[in-house]
Amino acid sequence: MIKTELLAPAGDLVCGKAAVDAGADAVYIGASRYGAREKAANSPEDIRALCLYAHRYDVRVYATVNTILFEKETEDCRRLILELWEAGVDGIILQDPAILEMELPPVKLIASTQMNCGTPEKIRLFYDAGIRRFILPRELSLGEMAAIRTAVPEDAELEAFVHGALCVARSGECYLSWYIGGRSGNRGCCAQPCRNRYELKDADGTTLARGHLLSLKDLDLSGRLKDLLRAGITSFKIEGRLKGPDYITNTVAWYRAALDRVLEEEGAGRASRGVSVPDREFRPDPAKTFNRGFTEYMLDGRQKGVSSMDTPSMKGEEIGVIKKVRGKRVFLDRQAELRGGDGVAFFYKGVLKGTNVNLQESPDSVTVNDPAYMTPGAVLYRNLDAAWRKTIPVYRRYIPVFISVRQTEEGLAYVIDDGSGHSFAYTDATPYEEAKDGEKALATLKRQLGKRSEEGFFTCAGVEADTERPPFIPIGRINEIRRTLHSGLASVLASRGRTEERAERRLSSGDPAPTDYRANVANSLSREFYRRRGVPQVEPAPEAGTDLRGRQVMECAYCLRRELGLCMEDKSMNRPLTLENQDVKLRAVFDCGHCLMRLYAADKPGHRGNL
Repeated sequence: MIKTELLAPAGDLVCGKAAVDAGADAVYIGASRYGAREKAANSPEDIRALCLYAHRYDVRVYATVNTILFEKETEDCRRLILELWEAGVDGIILQDPAILEMELPPVKLIASTQMNCGTPEKIRLFYDAGIRRFILPRELSLGEMAAIRTAVPEDAELEAFVHGALCVARSGECYLSWYIGGRSGNRGCCAQPCRNRYELKDADGTTLARGHLLSLKDLDLSGRLKDLLRAGITSFKIEGRLKGPDYITNTVAWYRAALDRVLEEEGAGRASRGVSVPDREFRPDPAKTFNRGFTEYMLDGRQKGVSSMDTPSMKGEEIGVIKKVRGKRVFLDRQAELRGGDGVAFFYKGVLKGTNVNLQESPDSVTVNDPAYMTPGAVLYRNLDAAWRKTIPVYRRYIPVFISVRQTEEGLAYVIDDGSGHSFAYTDATPYEEAKDGEKALATLKRQLGKRSEEGFFTCAGVEADTERPPFIPIGRINEIRRTLHSGLASVLASRGRTEERAERRLSSGDPAPTDYRANVANSLSREFYRRRGVPQVEPAPEAGTDLRGRQVMECAYCLRRELGLCMEDKSMNRPLTLENQDVKLRAVFDCGHCLMRLYAADKPGHRGNL
């Protein structure tokens, strides 16, 4: 039975533990190399430590090995995967089909969103090659996801992004960063040129729009988890391996509560166990940590209003409009709750600026640290809520256990049980005297045995004691017995083996499209993968030598004409437009029949995008 999973990012060991503690059912973490986030690499020692920590709670750990590989890297990559398996990982997230041609340990194979498995045909191709989980493209609609679910094998798991940054292009088929500056997203070092400013011009050179035209808002599907579950999604993925522990704690806590409500309503099972307990009162709120504004993107089909054209940074919540500025004192058009330490942001000539609040002078005025560029009429936003930040807790995750005590001929027999089939027994043969006050002694025994473990691992859900003549046991000795029970059960849990997943590999006639440079082939094993499936020739990836001048560098379900209200009733009039800035000039071509926008590189000689 496939259980429902909340999957969280782990940029490092600290973030990974924070995700586990806040309630994640699984985490994904970058390996030491070949991960699609070059800056989120982790040592084998840290990954092993995370696995040991996560597996206490049946939380799974997936390692990202999801870049394309050059010829000289394939054997090193195979050794890395073996190393990750030995470190304890439960799954490998991959992009390059070369990995499917390797001899691998019995680890779950997961198709990265970079493999762009957005059709049943492509999923079946890679399913037959041994992959058992597929991370769906972000631009799929709910209906498309449901159709995929009904068309692919029952044990093919479907994973979908539910929160975080959105790529404007189809994942794995964006070459803009490589074309402009030689930094490849498929090699883990995307420079995110889609977040830059651009001008959109028509054939006459008239500027139609300016701004961060390709920058999208962040995804938030926390209100649509039930719809996704019913569509067949079983892993709900939060984006953010470059985010810090505060973001991880806040977002995971938010989605944990939302998903638990859905699971209870739907009668579905959760993939891990344990109760997450904050050390202070806390109300998670994704709007309080980094975001570019939120969208449900394409979940209900093609939509307008999904971009963040004014800025790729976090504006925050609107506080008011600036009426006047007197020195460092700023007056607003309404009352606002701002506090010293809050961060505020505003636009000046189209550029987002920011400063900090020093003091709230009155309900409608504050003193700021730097009032430069603050002008009457500008909207003021709060992008850092200092008081709320201080409430972000440290979560501790506990496994509820039950302890039973009964009198035997050998002494007092203790059993600790986690309710999931794991237990540890201990018999104390010490000859204790009978307690003078049996009721009090029994109460003391239950109270001390019922305390949480010092290392924050177990919490007692109940103690049952069956003894006619309760003995007098010193409190120190009871505490020692409790520690023995907890340590013993922890050892039992740590000794559990992982599920080995060696899926059968076979050839199939699934759709391998595309087979041009967008197949991202950069080594002989990948070429062999396609050759054995009836594709004798595959064009090399751009990173392996294909010249992109005049060719497509991006395909988007997001369309500038639609977003800007420039769609025409006569679709034949939707002629190409030009998208440009100081780094690059691109042709924007519109496929209105499929509601797609394609961006093409410069077709003149020169270094990539320099015309």
